[in-house]
Amino acid sequence: MNELIKKSDRLFLHKYDFFSIWKRILLDYFDEKIILNKMRCVNPKPWNDGPPLKIFVPSPNKIFIHHLIAALAFQKGFIRLGRLEIYLAMRPYDYHRFTCDGSAGYKLYHASSVLFQILFEKQFLCMLPRKDFIPWGKELSAEKNTSYSKLINVDPDFMYLVKITPRKDLHEIVQGAENLKALWHFVRQCFSVRSNQVIPTLEKWIPGCGPRLIFNNLSIVTEFGELSPPEVLKLFQMFSQWPEYDHCPFLDSMDTYFLRSYIDHNPEEMHEEEFGNIDDEDSVADADLDGISGSAEKIEGI
Repeated sequence: MNELIKKSDRLFLHKYDFFSIWKRILLDYFDEKIILNKMRCVNPKPWNDGPPLKIFVPSPNKIFIHHLIAALAFQKGFIRLGRLEIYLAMRPYDYHRFTCDGSAGYKLYHASSVLFQILFEKQFLCMLPRKDFIPWGKELSAEKNTSYSKLINVDPDFMYLVKITPRKDLHEIVQGAENLKALWHFVRQCFSVRSNQVIPTLEKWIPGCGPRLIFNNLSIVTEFGELSPPEVLKLFQMFSQWPEYDHCPFLDSMDTYFLRSYIDHNPEEMHEEEFGNIDDEDSVADADLDGISGSAEKIEGI
């Protein structure tokens, strides 16, 4: 690699530790210049311009993707350099988990699934041999967990190479970058229990909003887990544009949540709660995985 770089005046290699990205995002909360100073070799670009850099990252688990979601939602860390282009080698299990909808079962369909699909554009590129990546993935036997084995056996010998780019119109669809944090908190609150019904939940924040939601084809029994990511985005757009929004309890709960996080200065809590590491892989044990099988092409169509 070094020899290749020496022969080219257009290729530059910069080493950066993305496995500790959660720590760097956390530090960025207390000193906004830490990450940008680390990447001072990169010139920031406006959001609508081309990517300021291309990142190639092997991801042996879902943690990096969680923090990528958080960095974009909170406009922290390297996401402030511009609209990055990320080439991510990820496990088939993680690919399915972040691109599924409620039909995969509520145990798999999490807030992180919704946020990933709202915030990013993705393009499946190809499959790569898993053994080309170190560390190798941990194997789970079918005897220990029959349901989980159905999912982990989707292309078990491969990693998926996926191109991930933040949506170009992201700031427009949420009515400004400052509303990204509200979107993140809205999805997290609504999908904390996917079986919660939409209308009764939103009525707690804005009493009397039920007829507006029914007019938009939601019934009194519609659950959050039944909504697709585009439908969740549409729901947030409606909710945030209602005249009562600026004074509703939702904003008070959001301010209280983040104020508590800042005051406590608890790295473990901020890592697990604020940056989205909120679900356990083992929780998919009783998920509805009967329809999950085959190659990346089939999963792409879910």
